[in-house]
Amino acid sequence: MPDGVRWPAISIVVASLNQSRYIEEMIRSILLQGYPELELILIDGGSDQETLDIIAKYQQWFSYWVSESDRGQSHAFNKGLVRATGALFNIFSTDDLFLPGILGLVAQAHAKHPGNMIVGDVIFTWEGSTRSEVHRPEESDLHAYAQWWTMEHHAQPGVFYPRDLLAGVGYLDEDLHYSMDYEFTLRYLAHAKMSVLRFPVAVIRNHAECKSVKNGDYCVWECMQISKTYQRMFPDINAQANRHAAGVLFGFGFRRLLYGQGDAWRFMKEGLQRHPLWAIYWLLPGWFLRKWSKLKAT
Repeated sequence: MPDGVRWPAISIVVASLNQSRYIEEMIRSILLQGYPELELILIDGGSDQETLDIIAKYQQWFSYWVSESDRGQSHAFNKGLVRATGALFNIFSTDDLFLPGILGLVAQAHAKHPGNMIVGDVIFTWEGSTRSEVHRPEESDLHAYAQWWTMEHHAQPGVFYPRDLLAGVGYLDEDLHYSMDYEFTLRYLAHAKMSVLRFPVAVIRNHAECKSVKNGDYCVWECMQISKTYQRMFPDINAQANRHAAGVLFGFGFRRLLYGQGDAWRFMKEGLQRHPLWAIYWLLPGWFLRKWSKLKAT
């Protein structure tokens, strides 16, 4: 540390399953930080041999790793968190990356604000495309973060949590499979403030097999269910939350119906239950815009 104090230990808990295309670059992005007090924990869910061979190349630098069947990504993260001892921890996926040198900067921020979550910008990329977006979080309390429609998307690899609050917060909800990190962060914000770093710390690589790409509708579904708890907690956001949820869920359901995908009526029903008029209102402008675009094209 700049003042000669010992660097705080940082635990990175990785959940892995059959990601041979991405896992080596992910591991190297962590190890090549050169951070002196790194605790790298990898929980593999029983990957193919190609993935395990890559993990084995780097196993001497892991504090702990195991490959065995589990009950999903949330369970894998929890298995790793039980073993984490760092002052800060991050839960990380195998298709994400850290940018060079960021752990030292995170540690310095932690030294200034030891009880806070440390949150940095995250770059979103799309495989096979030059497209990229920088998602810049704002300093938020629980009330603000629960208003998911007013802020940029929660970007998990950019969030570092103070471990001494974990016992009071509790572990990830293993009944959630898509938005468990968002729900976990909301619970953490009931106990901690957020300190924001004004620079990118990580990269999310979107590709065809990402859960958020492959099953994006279900990610949103879980997010909407999570938000119900905070609508009851903060009645002033209830009406807005229901309007936004109604439009999004009904729209997703209608699209699933058009493309013959499952659970269409489940999405549409939930949207109508949230706010029937807003669900229909949200859909009709989109229909007219599509019709207008086709007319202009002809």
